[in-house]
Amino acid sequence: MLDPPTLGVQPERHIEKPDVCFDTYSLNVARRTGHVLEGVDAILEALFATTSVVSHTEYETATHRILLEYPVKIVNFSERERYYQVDTGPILVPDIQPHHKSPLEGCRTAFIAHNCPDWAELIVCVPTPLTDALKVHHYSESLRIDRTVNRMIAIM
Repeated sequence: MLDPPTLGVQPERHIEKPDVCFDTYSLNVARRTGHVLEGVDAILEALFATTSVVSHTEYETATHRILLEYPVKIVNFSERERYYQVDTGPILVPDIQPHHKSPLEGCRTAFIAHNCPDWAELIVCVPTPLTDALKVHHYSESLRIDRTVNRMIAIM
């Protein structure tokens, strides 16, 4: 509940215009060139060289085509086993339900994991019951996405 409780239930998401909330704000977009890492050998080579890497996860739903782009901050890999697994976040993931008033309102935070080009798993932050009367936001909803296109991109 909001404080005082006479104000009602606290909304799950707080969406406000930045110019109302902050004295000053800005968006700074940094553009860098990169190249797609083709195959496990190229991915491992970039990771061992401590090259900055971003990843794309692309997939389709019945009504939307979604492209997530995010920095690979955490990745487990083994040169001996020829293996890697991205395990990074939080990232913004669209919730494509039609009742959202704005695209930002329709996003949730999640952690993402993938180790191959064709599927990914999201652990999504959702209201999670602790008791019948109490919920908290927690990364508790697992969502596997099949038929993805995952790309690893080395940043120059």
